[in-house]
Amino acid sequence: MSSRSLKVLGGALGAGLVVLVAWYLLLWGPQGGRIEDAQAERDAATARNQQLLTQVERLQGAKERQPELVAQNDRLKAAIPDQPDLAAFILSADDAASTSGVTFMAITPQAPATAEDATLPTVVAVSIEAEGGYFQVLDFVNRLEDLDRLVVIDSIDVAPQDDSGLALTVALQGRIFTTAEPAPADATGLASTTTTTTTTVAADGSTATTTSTEGGTP
Repeated sequence: MSSRSLKVLGGALGAGLVVLVAWYLLLWGPQGGRIEDAQAERDAATARNQQLLTQVERLQGAKERQPELVAQNDRLKAAIPDQPDLAAFILSADDAASTSGVTFMAITPQAPATAEDATLPTVVAVSIEAEGGYFQVLDFVNRLEDLDRLVVIDSIDVAPQDDSGLALTVALQGRIFTTAEPAPADATGLASTTTTTTTTVAADGSTATTTSTEGGTP
């Protein structure tokens, strides 16, 4: 190949290279950037769609579990109501005593008090006395612990009523709970007046209630 041919070929190659570089800079470069941007947008949209699908699945699962969640919420409200609701608790305990066959029961609730742990609900201490046979008293205690209202029994003192040991007197110290705040002290800094109600169940099934008031300004 002659030198002139080589020069012509080199010029053609150089011109082609210039055209190729110009095509890349003017056409392919910007287009390639747009393609990358489109791919990034596609990936982001895919991720958002996956998140939405996950949220939809969770919502569907929550909808399917709604009856179960409602039932759990109802049980929680019954166990720890938003008010002390002492009357309802006393009635439930009365029913447990009558069903168990204890011959005598007395309930003395105390004023609601703030729990030592601020994250826990308000505490209502209760003292319960019961009299009856061993199995009757045992059944009564079990029924107290099975109430819809949460009852925590802290101590049990048992004493025989006579030498036979068949009749027992039981003193229970326990707690029930509420999400209501305890009554604050009054403007003088003294504790607000508190009322203690004692309910007794006689052998014939009749009940009697006595009320005493303590606290307040002397």
